[in-house]
Amino acid sequence: MANDILSCAAKELVALAVSVQNPAITAKELVLAGGVLEKDPVVRPLFEEELKKVLPELRIIKARGTALDGACLLAITKFRLNQDSSLSMHKNS
Repeated sequence: MANDILSCAAKELVALAVSVQNPAITAKELVLAGGVLEKDPVVRPLFEEELKKVLPELRIIKARGTALDGACLLAITKFRLNQDSSLSMHKNS
């Protein structure tokens, strides 16, 4: 019964991951984060197995940095996009 619950949890986590997939992102790599997906010896393999069924081309990789690193990269990218947009608006004036 416990294994059924954990298997169901893994399937739900896969469904959640698929539901937030952004079609604009074409990367074929996924970093797993969070206690259950990073450390649980039962749920993680079940998650990986279920994920392969749904997205066989996706490869699970280790994080290249921390969540803070990712947040900084997103902020820098957004800032640059805003700067580029602002510059092009001034050129057209």
